[in-house]
Amino acid sequence: MKTLMSFTSLCILCLLLMNNCTNTKNINIDSLKLIDLEGNAVQIEDYKGKPVVLNFWATWCGPCINEKPRLEKARQALAQEGFEFVTISEEPIETIQRYKNAKDYGFTYLHSTRNIKLLGVFEIPQTYLLNKNGEVVYTHTGMNTWDSPDMIATLKRLGQ
Repeated sequence: MKTLMSFTSLCILCLLLMNNCTNTKNINIDSLKLIDLEGNAVQIEDYKGKPVVLNFWATWCGPCINEKPRLEKARQALAQEGFEFVTISEEPIETIQRYKNAKDYGFTYLHSTRNIKLLGVFEIPQTYLLNKNGEVVYTHTGMNTWDSPDMIATLKRLGQ
């Protein structure tokens, strides 16, 4: 009986820890410290009034790289709707710049000066949709079919 109670307690503890370490809508947007590739400070508030797709990624992350073409197609499909697609990496600016120069994507590339784990991002790719009011209304961990008709419709609906 004592072993069963210990096991149950351990399971509950693990579930609580997993809940605290998973990506949720509760990213700490206000704690983002961002700079563009020229070294200028950028505030997420600068994007208020527009829906924003925030994609946390890294150049060494295979799934991140594999989903970029789909994100680009979604960006193109949603351009008329006023969507901004912002990719954020904590890698050195030079590394992000090399990637940007090698690809023909229309994203805004930003560098996070803070460790993204301190913001609540524990896995990449991690993507958040902010509506026009700057509120997180959707989150997705891992690769996604961003350019699928269903996802485009979801982004349009939630981005307003």
